Amino acid sequence: MTIVEMGARGDGHIADLCAIAQPTVAIVTSIELAHSEFMGGLDDIARAKGELVEALPTHGVALLNADNERVAAMAQRTAARTVTFGLSGGDVHATNIVVEDDLRVRFELHSEWGTASIRLGVRGVHHVGNALAAAALALLWDVPMDDVVDGLEQAALSPWRMELHVSRAGVRVLNDAYNAGPASMEAALRAVAQLPTAHHHAVLGPMAELGDQSAAAHAHVAAVASELGVRLIAFGTDGYGSSAAQTVTTIDDALAALGDLGAQDSVLVKGSRIAGLERLAAALLTD
Repeated sequence: MTIVEMGARGDGHIADLCAIAQPTVAIVTSIELAHSEFMGGLDDIARAKGELVEALPTHGVALLNADNERVAAMAQRTAARTVTFGLSGGDVHATNIVVEDDLRVRFELHSEWGTASIRLGVRGVHHVGNALAAAALALLWDVPMDDVVDGLEQAALSPWRMELHVSRAGVRVLNDAYNAGPASMEAALRAVAQLPTAHHHAVLGPMAELGDQSAAAHAHVAAVASELGVRLIAFGTDGYGSSAAQTVTTIDDALAALGDLGAQDSVLVKGSRIAGLERLAAALLTD
């Protein structure tokens, strides 16, 4: 078995990669704004990503996210069998979702292969969909349910992705600084707002490669922060507008803007790779 990520920055890229890799199974997890500077809007991104399911043979399988309408619609673009997954329904779906104080998630997994209780190893309810996709693939390939549960409960992410640490002063620091787009920004903001502290802060860098979607995307993220009551500090961008309590350009200025923090504070640190905000997370944990 070989697992290959299919990346693209425009039409035809995934089709070319599929001609080389010749996949028999495809997983499409979501259609969101990412690299839209090169790929256009959501419909353009869906058209490009759909080349993956179009490349499948008739004996192949397309695993599609039932929660995303553009992904679900890809069932009409493939001759392969389709298996769906999702939080709202699907062949493999989740119920009784509970987010714990450390942002790990418990849920019941349901499928034609059986049902299981899972405490996901990675943080954030937005990763439940990814877990369901992984489970669907494993179950499809006859991996025993007990092994699927163990794999999901032991799962880990690469550095700077939904890392939760507590500083010596008791501050909860959610380091999701590896990269950022509109969907992951909103998910991370909703996650930090769930932490059991009185005050929630977010130091957010720019979201890169959004092209003419950039202004609206940054405004949307700012509106989400305001809706959730998360104090927003903008780092290296004025795109968040007046919703930002302050705009800073250096790590020292970000620390000063955050002020004195303690056990009733939680801080999200997130931005595109160009911001390098993992430096701020490290500074918060060493102070």
